[in-house]
Amino acid sequence: MNMLDAKKEIDQQISANFRAGSCAAVVSRLELIPAGAATVFYQFCENDNAPFKDVAVLFTVQVRATAG
Repeated sequence: MNMLDAKKEIDQQISANFRAGSCAAVVSRLELIPAGAATVFYQFCENDNAPFKDVAVLFTVQVRATAG
């Protein structure tokens, strides 16, 4: 999936859930989302002009354990 398609898909899914009344979104494995597509989250987290108020967006990442 290219960056623009990923960005559009993320926006559509999160927006649809918030419009349906959800108050939180969990984005799992943030590291797998194309870097340019991750900018879509700004609109949900922006302070003054966010399209949805009183919602939370939670991010998870998977990190590799290194032998130490």
